Amino acid sequence: MMLGMVLATFLQCAIMSVTGTPPNAADAWRDFFQEIEFLQEQHVVVDDIEYPWDYFYEWTTETQSRHESLAPLVQRAHEIAAMDQCDWELEYDLGYDMTMPHMSQLRDVQRLLRFSMYCEVERGNTSDAIESMNSLLGVTAHHNTTDTIIGSLVTASSFAMALDGEELIDAASDTSGLEAMLNTMQDFDSFDPFGIRANIGKEHDMVKNLLNNSEDPNFSFISDIMQNEVDVSSWDMRAEIENYSKTMTQMEAIFQMTDEDEALLAAKALQEEMGALGNLTFLLINPLNKLLETAFQASRDVQRFKDLIQQKIKTLQSPNSATYFLKAVERYNELDPEERVKSLAAGDWSILNVPVALLSRAVEMEPTKITLADTPATPLWIASLLSLTLDMVGQGNVEDIALALQVAGHMSQQDRIASSLSAACIVRHVMDSFPEQLANEELEQLVKATRSIPAADEFMILASAKSDSRRLAEFIGADQTWKPSIGHIMAETMKLREEQGVCDAWNFFVEKMGVPDNPLKNDWKLKKFNSMLQEAKTLPLALRKKLTRPRGR
Repeated sequence: MMLGMVLATFLQCAIMSVTGTPPNAADAWRDFFQEIEFLQEQHVVVDDIEYPWDYFYEWTTETQSRHESLAPLVQRAHEIAAMDQCDWELEYDLGYDMTMPHMSQLRDVQRLLRFSMYCEVERGNTSDAIESMNSLLGVTAHHNTTDTIIGSLVTASSFAMALDGEELIDAASDTSGLEAMLNTMQDFDSFDPFGIRANIGKEHDMVKNLLNNSEDPNFSFISDIMQNEVDVSSWDMRAEIENYSKTMTQMEAIFQMTDEDEALLAAKALQEEMGALGNLTFLLINPLNKLLETAFQASRDVQRFKDLIQQKIKTLQSPNSATYFLKAVERYNELDPEERVKSLAAGDWSILNVPVALLSRAVEMEPTKITLADTPATPLWIASLLSLTLDMVGQGNVEDIALALQVAGHMSQQDRIASSLSAACIVRHVMDSFPEQLANEELEQLVKATRSIPAADEFMILASAKSDSRRLAEFIGADQTWKPSIGHIMAETMKLREEQGVCDAWNFFVEKMGVPDNPLKNDWKLKKFNSMLQEAKTLPLALRKKLTRPRGR
């Protein structure tokens, strides 16, 4: 059924081996688009098939079947996205009459790849999901080959689609996929990753050549831009072209400025003069400030993402506490939930041996951030780590209780409100699980285990709530007047996680947190949560008092 794609791959490899010339990804994409059209005609792939734009879809048997049927298309997209050379052979001499159909077609490819990425996340295949994410970056690189401003903006939008999977970086368990992403991004210049700045000058040259190198320039493109008939017969075209060229030259200089504040001031001043610089200038030049802000934001986004990947690679190459916590969670999630419950109910705790051993390795090290991505959704590992720790405490051994307290100390220092409140939940559970009699050495062991639990800002609740509030505000575009309660912050960050897929431990986590799914409508639940929050702030002191009371056997 997908034989054409397989043959296309073999043919391109054969051509490269004979000629030594790397294949042109643009040609491969055109073949890919034609193959999809053929499959649509044969009703193998139908026109109305929808790839979800985001995580808002239900994982069903039908969704899984769709994902499996699209696997050959996804694999071919991976292969093309990995190609280095891409030349769309655009006809710049046509000016604004130049067509770029590949932009919308590549957008559809990205939708396919993103759908595949979400499906692999749902199936727990992190490495395959990262491969799709890398292909999204590869498609972005293939967008990033035009000499037009609109091409640069489409590239920026394409990169934003790839960033939807940013949390996958934290879930990576080996460096190969991450190193591949860094390699894909190597051509994204740190100052001008998507060519917005450079294409100011290139588009200037394109339009100037179009208007100056013709005895009878065709100005119909002006009516196309306005989507209305425009009478240009009264315009002094020589003056119009001269003013446009001077303005674009000024823009080129502004867009090469490295100081953002200075550049924005210069752009604002030029924008205010725009109305007096002629009709052509007014019609052809984009709003400067918005375009300039996009250029600076693109630089920040790309650099931040590169830093995130490099930091994760460093973590994997030099294991720290975060590495072992994630490994413990991974091994815990691999356990069959029903088998785990049966084993623990029967008093067989050996099923937890491997994840508990990894927890022991983790708490021996200094606390480090487990989630590196600065996204607002509640990290999924929190639910699994809470469930694992409480399962472990159920055995009732002092060693397990001490380990749980150390886990709580690490979870308190994750700069995530959900993690801080999970730490409080662990301490609350531990206090209810203390043996009636404890020897002095056991008390000392437990007291020592509490030392990493913050007491000044209990479990770092206030600090982590402030950080999550900032992430949420940036995500929804709220201004500085937005002051959500901790209950609202928890509800919103957990809601975002639920929309992006959850693990088996999630429902247990939600129950333990006691957070209403809609705090605006469930006021009584919010009051209950606030009561639990106030209690959480008293737990570190109560725990220390309990451990320092005279006890013994």
